[in-house]
Amino acid sequence: MPSPGTISVVVPVHRPGGQLERIRDELGSRPGIELIIVLNGEAAMSELSPRPGEVIVRSARRGRGYAMVEGAVHATGDVVLFLHSDTVLPDGWAQEVRDILSDDKVAGGAFSLSFDDGASAMKVLILLSDAWGGLTGHLWGDRALFVRSKVLEECIGSMDVPIFEDVRLCRQMRARGRVVVSPKKVITSGEAFRRNGVLGQTYLILMCHFWYLIGWEPERIYERYYR
Repeated sequence: MPSPGTISVVVPVHRPGGQLERIRDELGSRPGIELIIVLNGEAAMSELSPRPGEVIVRSARRGRGYAMVEGAVHATGDVVLFLHSDTVLPDGWAQEVRDILSDDKVAGGAFSLSFDDGASAMKVLILLSDAWGGLTGHLWGDRALFVRSKVLEECIGSMDVPIFEDVRLCRQMRARGRVVVSPKKVITSGEAFRRNGVLGQTYLILMCHFWYLIGWEPERIYERYYR
């Protein structure tokens, strides 16, 4: 099967800062890449002018899942990649996505994880994330999930929640084909772990997953997580 063509990169932005300017510099006006920036939360008040090759939209509802859905609605590429605004893609990422999706049995995928903090505790966290993904099939959105547009059209409704949109997308992808994790690594921010402590932040994440598994509504979990 031929490799996919245009890749739409959807970047939800909740507050100013992060890696947004680097993302814009590296991806904007790049052939075969469509960059869609979704302003949400505090960032919705920002004045941001689109550059060539960019689309800028606003999500009225607060929450990353809602912002991702809003961005995906505007995507025109063969593939949609969801990139957190505090995350940097690896070198050669676009060709990697195309190579992975050249297999028509693959519905989508993600990248391996690394943090901008090399502390031993963060390395342990990566191992736990890998183990969790292998056990449950759930991949964190920090890994820059990507999916064929045709697959996304079938399952985008399940992502229309403020949180756990990544878990829902992974489940939907796996129901429609293989999900491949590239060995290439994104670099994502460890700021939340530095701010709340590795143990405290990990505990909060695990509790959110527990609440989700026992049937709490995503809206309720969102309020608890960001409280």
